[in-house]
Amino acid sequence: LGLKERVNGPLIIMGMARTGTTFLHGLLSQDEGLFRCPLHYELMYPVDTDKLKDKASRLKKAAADMEEYKKLAPNLQAFHPMTASSPEECVAIFQQECLAQSMSACLNCQTLDLWYMEQDHSDAMAQHRRTLACLQHTAANSRQTHQDSDEKNNRNNNNNNNNNNNDKRRTNKRKSREESKGRGDMSCFKL
Repeated sequence: LGLKERVNGPLIIMGMARTGTTFLHGLLSQDEGLFRCPLHYELMYPVDTDKLKDKASRLKKAAADMEEYKKLAPNLQAFHPMTASSPEECVAIFQQECLAQSMSACLNCQTLDLWYMEQDHSDAMAQHRRTLACLQHTAANSRQTHQDSDEKNNRNNNNNNNNNNNDKRRTNKRKSREESKGRGDMSCFKL
């Protein structure tokens, strides 16, 4: 699944709590031509499984899980609005490794804070990179399939006009290169 591929052009947003980093992350995610921010459900369930066979089932499962999470932290939406289909910070990846400070913020537990600071985060960071590489790879394959289909349709529809067909292929390849600079790259994430 592309787990060894390099994550292209990441933009890392870092800052202290309550300084506007979430706002900046959300703002950057609005420009889909330049940034590809992971969506919440993608971070929770990055790939299809036997039980979650497609995007719709992963989205539905993430939405249900988020409703349960909101029961644990009912005030969370007030300062960090989120939905399963909205761009999300990478903290969801760290939750899979039980190394997300968000749990401490919800539970207000000093011993959990101390435990968190004593942990080796290298496994969580490796999982973070693998998840982003997987999402990037999936997005790239989706784009390539769409591009191949477009080129096949162009060839069939314009079979009599080779010059026109060649121009369209060049245009499609140029557009594909331009698109690959943005949307497929996991280029905006927040730690």
